[in-house]
Amino acid sequence: MGGLIAESAVWESFTDDWQTVLDEYIGGKWFHMKDYVMVPGVGPYVGWDESKRREFLGKLVNAIVSRNIRYVGCVVSIDGFDALPPQLQEGFVDPYYMAFQHATHGCSICGLNIEDPFSPEKVAMVYAYQDTFGAINSGSALPRNQGRAEQLWHAMKSQNTMFSAAMESYASDFPKNIQALQAADLFAYELTHYFENLLRRPKDGMRWALRQMLADKKDSYHQPLLKFYSLESMLETLMNDSVIPENVDVRIAASMLELQIKMDMQDRIKA
Repeated sequence: MGGLIAESAVWESFTDDWQTVLDEYIGGKWFHMKDYVMVPGVGPYVGWDESKRREFLGKLVNAIVSRNIRYVGCVVSIDGFDALPPQLQEGFVDPYYMAFQHATHGCSICGLNIEDPFSPEKVAMVYAYQDTFGAINSGSALPRNQGRAEQLWHAMKSQNTMFSAAMESYASDFPKNIQALQAADLFAYELTHYFENLLRRPKDGMRWALRQMLADKKDSYHQPLLKFYSLESMLETLMNDSVIPENVDVRIAASMLELQIKMDMQDRIKA
């Protein structure tokens, strides 16, 4: 799951620029990364050569990186999750909720005021509509009437912390209706692709689009808030929650992977 955070004025200008690119290249249709990467091309991308594909993607990426936009993201290894015994999987419920919770927490962090952490900027959060996992708009204040992801958001909001104070509102909508959700889909796809490559094809480089999105975030305040859950990371989380016994080897493996990702991302962004 990937999220983009910016001020409302930024989103207004972004929406215009993003839609202009869609109008020019694909007749105003909405952008979905899974359709774009299909080979051979499908839908509006039928017959496109590589030059046109790169030109189109480049303009979309530029609409993002030319603005003051922050990134949050979480990728969960499905192979790692499936390797957990069923009784331990139950503690996480599903990888979707792990990613949802981290992305939501990251958005709230972006709203914090360093000088006065308990008076943060309010962050209105909009999620891609997801009926299966309950990222819906029930319009109800009663948990029993809400979708599961919707319930999780309100549960996080109800905690009396500096982070929950930044959570202004929850909403969900279809990406075809909101250009910012289409951009978040692009970022999430690239982030997931990077993590999969790191685990399965470590010699493959970071793809151009992700490198552009992360390269301009130099200062610590604008650093992307990213989390990658491998099997070892999940086991470490369970140890932190006292669900399973302490295991030094697992902690070392999780720490080493985290360090590897950090160094790898720095090297690939510079490349």
